[in-house]
Amino acid sequence: MNLGLYSYLGAAIAYGFFALLLLFSWRCSLQGKLLTLTAVSSAVWAILAARIASNATDLGGAYLAFEILRYIAWYVFLFKLFDPAVVQGSGYRKFVRWGLPLSVAFAGLLLINDYFTGSGQLALSITGHVFLALIGLAIIEQLFRNTAVRHRWAVKYLFIGAGGIFAFDFYLYADALLFSDIDRELWEARGVINLVAVPLLAIAAARNKNWSLNVFVSRDIGLNTPAIVGGGRDLL
Repeated sequence: MNLGLYSYLGAAIAYGFFALLLLFSWRCSLQGKLLTLTAVSSAVWAILAARIASNATDLGGAYLAFEILRYIAWYVFLFKLFDPAVVQGSGYRKFVRWGLPLSVAFAGLLLINDYFTGSGQLALSITGHVFLALIGLAIIEQLFRNTAVRHRWAVKYLFIGAGGIFAFDFYLYADALLFSDIDRELWEARGVINLVAVPLLAIAAARNKNWSLNVFVSRDIGLNTPAIVGGGRDLL
């Protein structure tokens, strides 16, 4: 049984169905549109991964491209969730003003590297993907830490779903960095993780149909990021 094929195919179907739900139900807000784009890019990525699992090696370049494009889509969506809080304090404005372009630029550079070098710079590519996952975890952490406790019920499944995706990606690529190769079983299990994450994201979307989150009420954003510190310690 080809676990990778079925897990990624299931994830692709789940993301595709989720994107359709978002398209017809939550298209009014910018955040809703960005989440739809994230779901679509993730669906395409999962389809390509399923083809790779069935030995379609000619799609490796497209798979690597959408691997990073879905990260970029996640970054833009998650940073846009800070918009209501940007009005409240300069700490948020500085965080979004610098964090979003730097995160997207880093992902873009990695995309260019992967496209032009392929597997020629495997260690560099894997290291880059480790940091992509850490960036995602850091953004999720900031969202969680700066959400009022009484409002966390509305977005907790977003934290669990997206955080789980980034956490497993970090584990996958940290393991690959340690052993200089991607573990096939972990890579196949990644499809299952994404499949499980989709219902959690759907619940979060149902609770925030227009994503006008009046939940980020902390006066100053805490820029200490235990996610990055902890991840770096684990790598060492």
